Amino acid sequence: MFPGRITPNPAPSTKTTPTSIEACASNSPLATSPHCTDDTIATRSPSAASTSIACPNENPGWLWPAIESGVSIASKAVVNGARWYHNYRVSGLENIPKTGPVLLVLNHSLATYDVVLLVKEIEEKTGRTPKPLVDRLFFKVPGVCDLARKAGMVEGSRENARDLLNAGELVIVLPGGMKEALRPSTEKYDVRWDTRKGFVRIALETGANVIIGACPAADDIYSVYGNPLTRAVYSNLRAPAPVFAGRYYTPLPMPAPLTHVLSKPIPMPQIPGDKHLTDSFVDGKHKQLVKVMDSIMTDALLVD
Repeated sequence: MFPGRITPNPAPSTKTTPTSIEACASNSPLATSPHCTDDTIATRSPSAASTSIACPNENPGWLWPAIESGVSIASKAVVNGARWYHNYRVSGLENIPKTGPVLLVLNHSLATYDVVLLVKEIEEKTGRTPKPLVDRLFFKVPGVCDLARKAGMVEGSRENARDLLNAGELVIVLPGGMKEALRPSTEKYDVRWDTRKGFVRIALETGANVIIGACPAADDIYSVYGNPLTRAVYSNLRAPAPVFAGRYYTPLPMPAPLTHVLSKPIPMPQIPGDKHLTDSFVDGKHKQLVKVMDSIMTDALLVD
C-alpha cells in the first residue's frame, strides 16, 4: 500500500449561456460576463451589474486603491518566487480542453497556494482563466472579500458552480475543503472525499468534463500537528486554527518540489435536473473519480 491513500469514502438540452437574461440579471458570477449586453444588463439591479459578490464594508476608504495596487504587485512577486522556490511544474497541462466546461478537481493542502501556482500556469500556458471556488469564509471578511473577488475567486456554492460550467468556464474545486487541509501530517496524502459528492452531482447536471489533479508534495510544505484546539474550532465554528511549522520551525515554507499531475478529461453524461440523479448512480461516478485520484497520487508519490 502506498503512503498516500484515499479514505473511502427538467432542464433543456442546450446549456445556459451567459447571454441569457436570467444569468445576466442574477447575482451569479455570470453577471460580470462580457457576453451580458446592454439589453440584458438593463434587466439587472445596479448592484448585480457591478459585482457578483456582496462584500461587507466595500469601498473602505480613499487608501483602498493604493492597497489593492500594492497587494497586486506583491502577489505577482510572491507567485514568481514560489515557482522558483518549489521548482514548480505541471504534468498533463495539455489535457485541459481549449474550450468548453471543465471541472478541475484537486486535493487540498494546508498551504493551499499550490492552487494559485496552478491557476497562473494554466492562464499563461492555455489562455484559459480558471474560476476557483473557495470557502465562504473568504467573503465574510472585509477587505479580504474584495481582494478575493478581484483575484477571480468565486464563493463556493452549487449555484455558482452550475452557472459557471453552463457558461463553458473552467472551474476549480477542492472537495476535501478545510477538513482535508487541517488534517495532521501523520495523515498527509489522504484525500477526504468520502462524503463529498456534491462535485459529482454538479458535473452530471452540467455534463462538464472532469479533470482530476493532485499535488501530493504540497502536504510536505508544512508539518501539521493534530491537537484538541484545531479540532474544537473546526467542529464548532468551521474555522481554521492549525498548529503547524515550516522550515526551521517557523512559518517559512519547506522547499518541497511541487508538481501538479492532471488526468485526461473524464466525460460525464448530462442528466437533466438534480431530481433525476439517483444516489446509486452518483455513488458509482464518485467511486470512479476517487479511483482516478488514487491512481494519480500513487504514481506521483512513487516518482517523488
